[in-house]
Amino acid sequence: MKHCLKQREKNKQKNQCFVFVEDDWFPCYDRNKVRMFFNAKSKYIGIWGEDDFGMEKFNATEDEYNKLKGQLLSKKTLKALGFQQA
Repeated sequence: MKHCLKQREKNKQKNQCFVFVEDDWFPCYDRNKVRMFFNAKSKYIGIWGEDDFGMEKFNATEDEYNKLKGQLLSKKTLKALGFQQA
């Protein structure tokens, strides 16, 4: 029971969605999408393709995460925003 409560609390702190990208993420999810998530507790944004390629940003804000949701993303754009290859 204690473990379930801890897991539930972790899930509350993590938002996730799928966003469109204009380049290959080795591979992308269906219809050229990647998974993006924000962890409020660790202030972390992670963006991952369907396999093992991803980019990440530490000390990120939820506002940054929300602004990225509606954009067509690319590795080049994310790098300019301070993301690093994971």
